[in-house]
Amino acid sequence: MDPMDQKAQTLSNAPSFLMALRANLCHECGKSFESTSALKTHRKSHSVQWLYGCSTCGKQYTRKKELSLHQRLHTNESLLYCAYCKRKFTRKRDLICHERSHTGEKPFLCTLCGTSFSRRSTLKLHIQRHKGIKLYQCDQCGMSFHTSAALKIHKAIHTGEKPFACHQCDKRFVLKAHLDIHLHKHAGETPYSCSVCGKAFKWKQSLTTHQLTHQEQRPFKCPDCDCHLKSHQLIHSSETPYKCSHCGKAFKRRNSLKVYERIHTGKKPYSCDQCGKNFVSSSELSVHRRVHSDERNYKCSECEKTFRYMPSLKVHQRTHSMERPYHCRECGKSFIASSHLRTHEEMHKNEQRHHCTECGQGFNCSSTLKSHQMTHSTRTEFRCDDCGKIFIRKDTFKIHQQIHTGARVYNCSECGNSFSSSSNLQRHLQNHKVKTMYHCSECEKSFSSVAYLRKHQLAVHAAEAPYVCTE
Repeated sequence: MDPMDQKAQTLSNAPSFLMALRANLCHECGKSFESTSALKTHRKSHSVQWLYGCSTCGKQYTRKKELSLHQRLHTNESLLYCAYCKRKFTRKRDLICHERSHTGEKPFLCTLCGTSFSRRSTLKLHIQRHKGIKLYQCDQCGMSFHTSAALKIHKAIHTGEKPFACHQCDKRFVLKAHLDIHLHKHAGETPYSCSVCGKAFKWKQSLTTHQLTHQEQRPFKCPDCDCHLKSHQLIHSSETPYKCSHCGKAFKRRNSLKVYERIHTGKKPYSCDQCGKNFVSSSELSVHRRVHSDERNYKCSECEKTFRYMPSLKVHQRTHSMERPYHCRECGKSFIASSHLRTHEEMHKNEQRHHCTECGQGFNCSSTLKSHQMTHSTRTEFRCDDCGKIFIRKDTFKIHQQIHTGARVYNCSECGNSFSSSSNLQRHLQNHKVKTMYHCSECEKSFSSVAYLRKHQLAVHAAEAPYVCTE
């Protein structure tokens, strides 16, 4: 059966208020209309000669009045401005609808489910979903859709046409609106701002979701564990439908697969405008950009040290709390960060995969190699102004300076003693935590470790001095 006839048959079984749609069906795109005049106006959009084009930007309209209103944006004639973001409008009704995105006002209520909307047109589309009305039908397969945009995206399956290409990463889109949204990623733009807290977002949907946090609304619940957020449900699912065509690795999300496949193709479409470094994802670029700024928004409440990234702060705070959640299965040693554990596990494997290009020395991990390579480098050295001692690493230089300043920023939560380094605090905490003590057989003095006991025995009870000067 022809798709258009199929739609006409569907409408013949519909309620009486939809019967008028059958007589006003566009045979170009499958859209139905309530009146003949509306259909006549719509048909102009399929005829190029009927379009009115803007001579400034090339945008086209089916009505001359629409073109006249649009041209005011170029001439700044009789424009209306949003009181919140200064966006320009030519019609008052468009301005009113837009300002509702800032105020959160939603005056149009669905009587069927109670959901409210800021636009009457959105409510009308929502009601159509309740009633199962799909006005847009594909002329290739007869499949119907709620919106013309959804139909246009679907048609690309048959035609393969994606006319709008990104000039930065060659990604293509069916709709220009989708391209415009995509370009925000490359530009780093965040055009949608929250009127309550000022936080900005790249996408309008992200802003809409964020605004729910101010209203304490969490409408989407997981049926398995009562948690919120739809994407959370993937945790409970074992399905990984998106497979890499190169190595077969599977993912739960399509976007995760797209980013992963760039490892095989070598594509890094996101470029830093400061240093030119390229990245496989926009999130990696966003994280990298903080390197070029002095912005450090994350401050430790214990020692006021600042960090560029929240994960870095969380790892640092464990030096104060002594929390070590990552444990080695081989020896039981624990670490504050998963990366530290991975580095430690390489030592058990005894694989020296990282070699110095200067002297050939091998190392278990890349960080140890980097530290070693500084001994060959002529880069900036750190000299102590108090004693003249020179350091290659900035972190060890800062620890050394505390000897002269007397700064003791690491405090014991048990007894209040303070220390100049986290390692000294860690050793001290063993005195509070260790139940097994090591007792001296000579004087019955106790120690928290065998090393301290041996040091005591050599210094106090040894009849001989073991270390003799050869000079």
